Amino acid sequence: MTVLTDEINEEAARAVMSDRPRCKTEHFDQLLKELDGDVWMAELMWVYWGKRALTVLDDAMPSLNPHLRWWKLGQKKNTIRSLLKEPNGRQWVWQMLHDAGVWL
Repeated sequence: MTVLTDEINEEAARAVMSDRPRCKTEHFDQLLKELDGDVWMAELMWVYWGKRALTVLDDAMPSLNPHLRWWKLGQKKNTIRSLLKEPNGRQWVWQMLHDAGVWL
């Protein structure tokens, strides 16, 4: 996995925000609080999902769970919230956000 620096993440967030601006509400403030003040991650998630970003925090997306297989029951499912608590999880979330930007 490529190491994504804060400068790369900020540049990507600014580029997406300039192309697709959204008005910020109290839901954005709550998202920022949930992400421990990571402004650029919050901005990018706000552009992608709007106020639905708060529900995406606890969604076990396939892009965050490539290890899951249907025949292995009871596996731990990654969510954005759970990955942010792990040492390298923030890097994984950023990679998912950059990959999602390709589809915009």
